[in-house]
This record gives sequence, C-alpha cells and structure tokens, in this order.
Amino acid sequence: MKRDALSKILDFIFNKNNTKYIVILFLIGIILRLIFSSMLGGSADEMVYGTHAKGIINSGLLQEMHEDPIWFYLTDLSYKIFGMTLISSRLLSIIFGALSTIALYLLTKEMFNKKIALIASFLLTFSAYHILMTLTEMDIAMTFFALLSSYFLIKYLKNSVIEYHVIGTILLGIGILVKNSGALFIPGYLIALIIYPKIKYKQKILSKKTIKSVIIFLILMLIMALPTLIFNYILYQEKGITDLQFSRFLSGDDKGIYQSIAHTIRPFSLETLLVNQGNGNPGILEGIRFYWSYSIFLVLGSIIGIIFGIKKYMKEIVYLLLLFIIPFLFMSGTSLLEKHFVFAVPIFCIFSSFGIVKISEISRKNSKKIIIILLIIFLIISTIKLYQHTKFEKNPIQKTIEYKNKNIDYNSLVIVDSRIFNGRIAFIFNDRVYLESIYFYELAQQLNQPTNKKIKTYIIECAIDDCGWGTISNQPELNQSTENIISEFKRISSLKETIKFRGDPYLNIYETDLPFIPGTIEAAQNTHNLFFYPVNYNPREAILLKYDATNPLHKFLDRIAHIILYIQLLIALLSIIGIILLLIKNQKDETIDNNASV
Repeated sequence: MKRDALSKILDFIFNKNNTKYIVILFLIGIILRLIFSSMLGGSADEMVYGTHAKGIINSGLLQEMHEDPIWFYLTDLSYKIFGMTLISSRLLSIIFGALSTIALYLLTKEMFNKKIALIASFLLTFSAYHILMTLTEMDIAMTFFALLSSYFLIKYLKNSVIEYHVIGTILLGIGILVKNSGALFIPGYLIALIIYPKIKYKQKILSKKTIKSVIIFLILMLIMALPTLIFNYILYQEKGITDLQFSRFLSGDDKGIYQSIAHTIRPFSLETLLVNQGNGNPGILEGIRFYWSYSIFLVLGSIIGIIFGIKKYMKEIVYLLLLFIIPFLFMSGTSLLEKHFVFAVPIFCIFSSFGIVKISEISRKNSKKIIIILLIIFLIISTIKLYQHTKFEKNPIQKTIEYKNKNIDYNSLVIVDSRIFNGRIAFIFNDRVYLESIYFYELAQQLNQPTNKKIKTYIIECAIDDCGWGTISNQPELNQSTENIISEFKRISSLKETIKFRGDPYLNIYETDLPFIPGTIEAAQNTHNLFFYPVNYNPREAILLKYDATNPLHKFLDRIAHIILYIQLLIALLSIIGIILLLIKNQKDETIDNNASV
C-alpha cells in the first residue's frame, strides 16, 4: 500500500539527523527576531541602557552604573558597526536569542534525546514570549550563556572531562557579566556539581573530586567577577559610592546618590514575594501571571512534561527546576518586570516537549501527526500573541531614527518636545545637536544678542501629549507650558513629517530657520545628560560614576580589570563561532551514530 504524502513528509521531518532542522530553526529565529526588533517596546529602561551603551568603549569606564559591562561594550561595538538604531541596540538579543535554539538543542539532547531536543528548539524559535523580549536588554543574551554553560556542565558530569567544567564555568561567568542576575543560576550549578556524583557514582558528597570541582568553580567565578569587583572597590575608595546593584542590596534604605530612583531598586523582600508587591497581589502570583499570559501553551505542556518525565529523568528535571525556581522566587520578590522572567522560557520548552511527546503517545499510529497538530496550535497561539503586542507595525522610535538619518543633518538644531521621555530623546538624537523644549527660553536669554546668521532647526512635537513618560496627565502646568512653546515654533515652521503609530499621529516634525547665536551648539550640548551620565560619555569630567585611579594600587587593579574584561569580551564573541562548531561536530556525531545503527 502506498503511503500518503503526509506520512512521507512526517518521516522526512522526523528522520534521524536533526542538524539541518536546527540550522533552519536558527535562520528562522534570526529573521523573526530581526523583524520584530523594529516593532517592539521603547521602555524607559531600554532607552537608558541603549543610550548608556553609546561611547562606553572610549570612555575608559569598566562598566556602566546599572549592570555588568559585557552587554554595554558589545552593544557599543554594534553601534560602531551599524550605527545607533533600535535594531542595532537589540543586536545581542537578536543574535543570542536565535543562537539559543542551538544551545537548547545541544543541552536537551545531552540530557534527554534528539526528539525532545528538536521539539524544544522548535518551541523556543517560535515562542512569542521569547521573541517579544528581543529588546534593548540583557536577559536574552544572559540566558544563552546560561544554556551553553549548562550544556558543558552536563558533559562534565557525564564524562568527567575537566575541560568541560572549566568552559562551562567561564561561560556562566560571561553570562553574569552580561547581566548580574545570571548569578542566580550559581546555586543550581553548585548543587549539580555536588549531588550528581553522589547519585551516579555513589561517591561521598564531599569527595576529593567534588571538592576540587567546587574549588575550580569558585576560583574561576572570582576571576570572572574581578572587573565589577575592582570597579566598585576603586569607586568606593575614591568617591564613597558604588554601582546601582551594590547600592541596591547593601545600602539598606539609604540609597545615597540613587535616592531619586530608590522606588525602582528595591532589594529582595519576603513581603513582596508572598504578600504584596505593590498592587495588592503577592509577587509570586504576578510572576506566574507573566508565564500564563505569554506562554499558556508552554505552562500547561510543562506541567504534563514534569509529571510524566520526573520518574525516568529525575536528576535532569530536578536540575532544570533548580535553574527555574531559585531565580523565579528571587525575581518575584524584588523586580517584577516581565523581561526578567524570560530566562525560564527555554526550560519550559524542554518540559513542554516532554508533554507533547507524552500526549502523542496516546496513539502510537498517529503520534507524529499529533505532534504536528500540537505544534501548529502553538504557532497559532504565538502568532496571535505577537500580533496583539505589535500589530505588526514598526515602532515610532525606529521610524523617527530613520527620518532623522535621511533628513536631519549634523549641523542642524533639533528642539524636542519635553513631553517626550528624555531617554527617548537622547536615544534618538544622541548624534545630533538637540535641546529639550523646557531649556529653550533659558538658552535664548543666555544667548540674547543680535545676529544675521541662521541655523536649520527641526521641532519635534509629541502629538499625543505624553510620549513615554506616562505622568504628563498629572502635570498640567508642564503640559500647558510645553504646548505654548511648541505652538510658537509651529507658527513659524512648516510641517515636514508626521510619525504615526497604529494609524494615529504620534510625533509631528516641523522645519524652520532660527537665528544662530555663537555658543548655541555648546550650550545645547551641555544639556545632554541622562541618568548620571553625559550622553556619549562626553565630557568625561561630567561622569558621576568615574574614578581617576591615580593611586598606584588602583591604577594597577584598573589595568588588570580591563585586561580581564577584554578577554571576556573576546570569549563572548568567540562563543558565536564556538556554538556553530559544536553544531557541526554534533552533525558528524549524528551521522556516525546513524551509520552505526544501520
């Protein structure tokens, strides 16, 4: 009897060598994340992080105030190559988000089998939650290094090859230097190092081999952390301050120089976790709500997968649960932002792949068809979620950057409506001479002198009265005064462009010629500050979180920290090539295995 076409297709899809499909999933992942990176977000944090990355390589700083340095250095490198846009600011999320499909496949195959690994990678490629977090943020890139680190950890535990342990530890350290919340994976990593030999080899929990493994891990972690530790040590010695995260968890209620943003940097609290995180609900329920809202399919699939997989794969599932539970509880008790919870999506993809396989076994004859149907349902749910969040429309920030690059030359003056969030202003116009409208009258009075020269001037108006602040409705005086200033400019200007968002005007761009007074450019540039830093770290003397390192010890430590950081940056870049080489090796191994089985 001839097999039907669907059966042939299914056999082709589920043949023994999966490498070609992982390559296809990787390419699809790149394309999807590239497309949606121009549609997403523009949150306050993104605009601050994205702007603070610009120029950090040339600043001499070891790190920025918010997070550890690798993400900022690599994002600045992206700007140097591609220019500063939403897409280039999200390049690490795009690349490492897509590469995570490969890392997840390698990890899942090492822990379980090829079938589960392929399904897990498919789920991650098309996960709406994962795609929607392709932001100017560190979480996606950090998660990639955690996945790849876990792959080498499992290889070490199974084969006792010390090189795997060293590589895995270094990769985890890189992840932590991308985003310090990666340190929350350390407990799960250590528990696996200590407990696995006891379970598999019946060794003592603190055998010589285990102690050696832990010591290597701790020494490498210390070395990897030196750039951040040295930065904070010298900064505290010279200026009595630390970066935001050290201040967040060590300074108690007194946030010092960060007091103005103290409400956004709360440390971990059991009350936040279990009682009330601010809106009446305990943080743990809010954290669960993120997953339920973005990934209901993965949540339900994970429950089924854990129930049916725990007996056969207890060690592996317990490790994955540790990687999820410890960071989840911490995040639920401190920083309840949906981006901070995306780390668990790959873990849910593994568990869900178990669930899908188990459901498909209801009918062995039709198991492949059941898997295809479930994956199609997942695709439909993801597509709906992606549309709800983006309407498949380009973000107005990206539209404005594109207009600026085509039409506003570097010798022009840009006056920007202060009702636009100042982080967005700095991000969009960082390479132009811009002035927020609230400073215009002050500047005009300072430079009040006759002149015959003119300067091409663009006025950027917020057409909806609040473009990113979210608080203008509570500031009627600011709204009215800004409206008055913009109205005066509009009378002497011509409308050149309207940036629309979801069909409605969002920004209006006007053009005019204003009198050019000597000192205008310098005075405008002196206003280019954003959250403790001058834009592009210029002038350097205006950087609050900097030190001079004139002390010989401090100078020596600073030099050592920079050398270590540059090595870490090189490793991070080489990991892109490294994981491709791992996939090639995997392809050869699968081919050998298939030939052997024949």
